[in-house]
Amino acid sequence: MKAIFTFLLLTATAFVSLMASAQPKGKLGSIPLKSGNGPLYGTDVYLHNNPSHDQRQAGLSVAFNGWLYACYSLGYGGFIVVKSTDNGVTWDGWENTEWSGYYFPKLDIVVTGNTVDSLQVWVAYTCLDTSDSTSWFIGYENFDGNLNYIGTTDLDTFTSDIGYYDVAIASDYRNPAVGSNPYSLGILVSKWSSPYDSLLFFTSGDGGQTFNARVTVTTSGSYLGGVSLSYGKCQAYPKGRYFAAWEERDNQSASDCSIYTSHTISTFASDFVHGVRLDSIGGGAILGLVENPSISTQFSEDDNDQNDLTAVVLFDLDQNGNGETFGISGMYNKKTLSGGSWNQLTVSNSTDDCIQPDISFDPGYGNFLVTYFDSTTQKLFYVYEGLNLPSVNQWTVESSGYNDQANLVAPWPKVRINPAQEEVAHVWVGEWPSGKGAAMFDAEYSNYVGVSENHQSDLASLYGAFPDPCSTYTSIGFSLAVKTRVTLSMYSEYGKQLGVLMNQVCVPGKYDVRADMSGFPAGCYLYRFQAGDFTASGKIIVVKQ
Repeated sequence: MKAIFTFLLLTATAFVSLMASAQPKGKLGSIPLKSGNGPLYGTDVYLHNNPSHDQRQAGLSVAFNGWLYACYSLGYGGFIVVKSTDNGVTWDGWENTEWSGYYFPKLDIVVTGNTVDSLQVWVAYTCLDTSDSTSWFIGYENFDGNLNYIGTTDLDTFTSDIGYYDVAIASDYRNPAVGSNPYSLGILVSKWSSPYDSLLFFTSGDGGQTFNARVTVTTSGSYLGGVSLSYGKCQAYPKGRYFAAWEERDNQSASDCSIYTSHTISTFASDFVHGVRLDSIGGGAILGLVENPSISTQFSEDDNDQNDLTAVVLFDLDQNGNGETFGISGMYNKKTLSGGSWNQLTVSNSTDDCIQPDISFDPGYGNFLVTYFDSTTQKLFYVYEGLNLPSVNQWTVESSGYNDQANLVAPWPKVRINPAQEEVAHVWVGEWPSGKGAAMFDAEYSNYVGVSENHQSDLASLYGAFPDPCSTYTSIGFSLAVKTRVTLSMYSEYGKQLGVLMNQVCVPGKYDVRADMSGFPAGCYLYRFQAGDFTASGKIIVVKQ
């Protein structure tokens, strides 16, 4: 017996309005969407299997529909941008040969857009003219979603023996700041100069058409180093802000340093508040013994449990003060915009040497995602923690070594959520036997590649949605072995419930629940299936032409 049910969803605006009164405030993702399956990493994938290339500075960004975009620099000059539309199995690349005479010490990447046609890829860079070691540039290149070249823009140029140290780029396109249209982008750069170094922030409020705002975040007599940039927003502070973290060193060769953080005062494009020195808050145990900051902030339609948004800055901590054994530590603030204090947290303080943390935020589950390099075991870890960060930090270890190859020197791993898969993806740099770098990829969902969703138990089976992606209608299939109550609910990619497709007692058999998605904007949507004690979830990608 096969029953077909058709449930017509209301338009997106009306539907959200109808359900809003039923949503608990201050809880993001309060209904878990993820099934109990553990991570399923596959075989490491080369972004470009070319041992003659020295591939460094690997970066990663994931589009709304799950398309993957990565970049890396080349030791002889230039950089490459690659794209995968099959979950990372194969990658197609773009290389600008005109840049072969220029070296790119630092790169960062972000992809924006909520439809296939509106996708744009942005690669921010620091650049040195190899024919003139004092000629430096900072700027960005952008491409469409198929990696067709759009243009190059230099934001600042400088003639110096030192130049620019680091660059980071971020965007609010998934939850745009008030005043941006259609979204904003921010680029943060550390600039070495005499007698003062400066931290520069460039922003665009028109989707990258113009970067017409330039803000000096800070100037310092110390040497500015690594930078990190994040975008944050919540219900209590809906305008949206950009958040920065950076290093300051007493001299260029200092192994340890101080770490500061700041954020835009009132909007995405305003001046920054006075920087806070995080290692001084931690006291003598970490004062001046930290480096390599990575910042991430909550961006969601709700608040944390303090009616604010959570910010986290991670860094390497010199555990013994001798530069030999590092752990992953950090600071967090759950009242970031209402004057709250920063508190220390620990991700890893084992006797192993753990370095190079990267942190990002997953709005779907409301989790902070972290990866780092255990140089003792030659393993890349992936851990996560909820946005409310309990007082006793107990980061959940999803993988204690997702990399296959152990030949790692400076992998600088990255972690990003894939909204189409509801799981994370990584890039990092391995080493060829020759000592040249090899940009690598792997993901939690690697073993799912090419396999349709199929969650089963003795009670029920969820077969997934078809077609997916869809533009108007899709059907979610499941079967029951016993008579039981079935609920099937829809959620936004941020974990907010949009409505209930089914809530009734069903007899054994096969079912298709037809959902009208024509009134919903392009993007990723989640559904949760529950039959008795059995729970599973899946995703639906809506595309518009």
